[in-house]
Amino acid sequence: MEFKTKANMGITLISLVITIIVLIILAGVTISSISRNNGIINKAEQAKKNVQVSSVIEKIQVDVLKKYNSQKGKFTESDFENILINYGSLSGGPELISKILKTKEKNEIPVKDILDLLDIKFYVDKKPDVQKPTPGKPTPDGIFTETSTVDGNTPTENNPIIPEGFKPMDINPTPTPDTVNKGFVITDGQAEFVWVPVPDITKMVGGTEKQNNPGERWGKLYSKTNIDNPENGTDIAKPTNTSYREPDVLTATSNADGNQAYLDIMNNILGTSYNINTFKTELEKDFYKMSESVKKYKGFYVGRYESSLVGSDNNAYLAPIKGAMSANAAGSLSSSWYGLYARQKKYKKGQIEGSMIWGCQYDAMMKWMKKNRVNVESLTPLPEASKNTGRTTGTVETDKLCNVYDLLGNSYEWTLEAHNTYFRVNRGGNYEYGVSPANRFDDFPNDTNLDNSIRAALYIP
Repeated sequence: MEFKTKANMGITLISLVITIIVLIILAGVTISSISRNNGIINKAEQAKKNVQVSSVIEKIQVDVLKKYNSQKGKFTESDFENILINYGSLSGGPELISKILKTKEKNEIPVKDILDLLDIKFYVDKKPDVQKPTPGKPTPDGIFTETSTVDGNTPTENNPIIPEGFKPMDINPTPTPDTVNKGFVITDGQAEFVWVPVPDITKMVGGTEKQNNPGERWGKLYSKTNIDNPENGTDIAKPTNTSYREPDVLTATSNADGNQAYLDIMNNILGTSYNINTFKTELEKDFYKMSESVKKYKGFYVGRYESSLVGSDNNAYLAPIKGAMSANAAGSLSSSWYGLYARQKKYKKGQIEGSMIWGCQYDAMMKWMKKNRVNVESLTPLPEASKNTGRTTGTVETDKLCNVYDLLGNSYEWTLEAHNTYFRVNRGGNYEYGVSPANRFDDFPNDTNLDNSIRAALYIP
């Protein structure tokens, strides 16, 4: 028979204590190796971040290659920036190379690192020095061969930017506050546009003080009966999806963007493949670009006339031309809001792009005119005013306000402004019904009415 002594019991207890101590030490080492800065958890998070960053960069590389090939090597810095904002928001220094791309996964990627990986060189259109304008002295034919002001100074609301490929209409093109107030006009040789000064972008666009995220900006809209009064609080916060608002899509399926057949009208014209989600993203991106341009140049250009169709096939585009028949939603090439929107997008002069006017741009035009003693909320905004009762643009001098024609008559002008889940917003009057230039009313975007047309705005990078 074997007996257990106290010594044997003591040894067993000591072993147990030592074992526990060893286990505690090992547990501490294990926890430390997992949780410290270079631990397993942080390494796993970093690996996940690296995969996300690599995925974004690969997608950007594919987009760059497609754009580069489609433009036969003429890939500009502006093209690259437009690709980047599809994947997040840009912030940082004034130059693109010094900016940071903040992705949708909240990862931050220096643009410089992306450029180094891509190893691309931006295309610069080099022209002979003899054609290059000097401040206040364009080329002999008056066309500016680079985007600049007349005097070469910084653009302001009273010193309008002149886009490349355009020239001032005035014999003495040097602008003054007086010439701007009367309506400073530029032309590409055919289409004509009027400068609308916007000294304070925050009166026109909300969210500009936030991060550079296209989805955070919205148009500030104003009452048609008093253009100084905000419409439904749009000056304070981004509107809901039932208010007057922009940028946004219309989810209704019977007569709006929720029906893919209507989006395909645009797709067939533009060669795109928008669905309701990608179209919303495109609208947000375009609104962001527009607001940045207006903030940069202190204003924008609006069509001097309602747009007319140029061309007779699928390459046809819309442009504001004097003495032409205004385009309408009943036309086979410009059917409905969708056809008019797409045809206006096809207007391009180099890097200058045409767009259907945004609601906040229309209101900015009205507010500018009102400051110049034009009673835009009235049927008779000026004592001598009367509407164009035909559909030929720019032919009635009494339907001209600050050098902009046909706001009282001719045709209603569709905008990018949305209301409820099934309306786009028309502005102004038409050849038949007398309303004020500031008038706002709803219409289904699939309507093909003869009296619905469009007014253009220019985007200048």
